[in-house]
Amino acid sequence: NVLLPSLLKRDFPARIAAVTSAYALTMGVAAAIASATVFPLATGAGLGWPGALAAIVVLPLAALVVWWPQLSPQFARHSAAPAASAAPPKRPVWRSALAWQVTLFMGLNSFIYYVMIGWLPSVLTGSGHSAAEAGSLHGVMQLASAFSGLLVGPVIQRLRDQRAAACGVSLLLS
Repeated sequence: NVLLPSLLKRDFPARIAAVTSAYALTMGVAAAIASATVFPLATGAGLGWPGALAAIVVLPLAALVVWWPQLSPQFARHSAAPAASAAPPKRPVWRSALAWQVTLFMGLNSFIYYVMIGWLPSVLTGSGHSAAEAGSLHGVMQLASAFSGLLVGPVIQRLRDQRAAACGVSLLLS
């Protein structure tokens, strides 16, 4: 989630929005599956909570098996960066107003998202839903947040300036 955007920019510079949408959808679908199935696995399937949580590790392990060959030297696509002797000196990222704006936007977005996924099941069970219903609704929320990435990626790719889109999304989250 944190490192993948830099790899996508490196490996898919012409298709960043499409590939980002695909990985965001994949993460959301995996999270939705986990949210919706952990309670039934723990109680109905008789796995208990340790077994149900261990069952969720299957998806990341499958991804690890798929990506493992990428770590091999024969798959190294990128050589070391050329010497930066001809490049003009860059100013530190700490002094970039844009870097701070992006950091603030992404930080607040993540804060709201993780508060939602952390507290939604408790709020739902506190308002009378069963744990199974809370898990299912939590999964639906995860899935809904994943599908928005399919819409946002192509739209953002066509925009020359993304500040209005960032402000609009921020207002919707408020």
